[in-house]
Amino acid sequence: MRWDYYNPHDAREAAEHADQLRRIDDWWSAFSSKANDLNELFGNRMQWGLPGWMRQHLGPIDANLMWEFGAALKGSGHRLVITPETRNDLRPMLTTLLERAPTLPGWEFYPYRPPENLVMAEQMVKARSHGDLSGTMVTVRIGQHNRIDLCFYSPSTTAVDDKQASGNAFVVTETLLGERILDQWIGKIDVAPLAKPSAIARLFSHASKPDPKMIPLDRLKPTVDALIAAITDQLPDQPLYALECVPTDATGKGEIGVLFKLNNPPQAGDYPHYCDMRVASAANQALWLAQHAPSPFYSIRYSRHGETFCYLKIDGSKRPEAEADNFPDRAGIEQALDDVLIPAKAGCVVSGGTGWQYSYIDLALANVDTAIPLITSRLRAGNIHHRSWLLFFDAPLSEEWIGIYDDTPAPPRPLASHTPS
Repeated sequence: MRWDYYNPHDAREAAEHADQLRRIDDWWSAFSSKANDLNELFGNRMQWGLPGWMRQHLGPIDANLMWEFGAALKGSGHRLVITPETRNDLRPMLTTLLERAPTLPGWEFYPYRPPENLVMAEQMVKARSHGDLSGTMVTVRIGQHNRIDLCFYSPSTTAVDDKQASGNAFVVTETLLGERILDQWIGKIDVAPLAKPSAIARLFSHASKPDPKMIPLDRLKPTVDALIAAITDQLPDQPLYALECVPTDATGKGEIGVLFKLNNPPQAGDYPHYCDMRVASAANQALWLAQHAPSPFYSIRYSRHGETFCYLKIDGSKRPEAEADNFPDRAGIEQALDDVLIPAKAGCVVSGGTGWQYSYIDLALANVDTAIPLITSRLRAGNIHHRSWLLFFDAPLSEEWIGIYDDTPAPPRPLASHTPS
């Protein structure tokens, strides 16, 4: 269910949206009436069934919403974290949920689990994965698609596929870094045995020192923060629409683009997402690969100016001559879009592709709300196919879409992808 860009003129969508807002407001009404009892519960002055109460009142909004109480972060009192965990497509709705939260003295509300200290991480690992962090070290490096890869080394880890160690690693990563950084920036989380020095090696002080690439767990958060800052500092210093050409790398220098040929996508009756794409061209190879990788994409890893990376999906099915669009080809559509987006400082075209049935145009939008009417108006004026949509690469926006026309049907689902060669 799309949330941010639902069609208020569609009776079904409008009713679903209104029903969800009612459930959200019912939840906050119930929470407000129970706030004093929650204070009594957390002060050990009252006993009552909190989990059952949360299921009864928060559950009707969506069963995938998880919750966690803790100490307030900005002052005295309590915090409540409400998170969809891996269901990132629920985050637009969650944003609205938290925006409608009442102002209650001593209460703070958050959409992500915050970072905690090492003592809390040790407690969480013991409670959630029944593990132990004794002697654990970690390496941190920049991996694929501007993500940060971690590898945890422990004397109790038996092999790289040790399930207990992997469980420990995930919990300590989420606890020390916080859920937001975990979702948006962390790539691989590997584990490996930490070799114990032999008796002979211990005779030599230099032989007993740990690998210099390894750091203790209390250095994980500042190290990851530093790498995020380093990645961000290497991104273009202007929005892409302001550059003369789309940069091919982090230096911001534009060069000749790259042509991609996809691995024989099978022909079908219809194609979800961009799974019929056969060829594509892009100026920025790294950006295109990240957008079309199976791992979750976040625009924040490729822009420091708040740009949102999205794409147009245009049905290329043959139509009667009287209904044909007024663009000579995909390049003509791209130029028409740049002509309206760039002067408005709303965004620009960054790449494009062609599939068995659809054409694709990738965009970097500096202001989505400004760009949408410019895009839809220009494409309507060009009589583009009614089955044309603006969709998003970012994981939290994976279920959002905008039809180019008011009566454009929903795009084909579910999400699917294939591998570029």
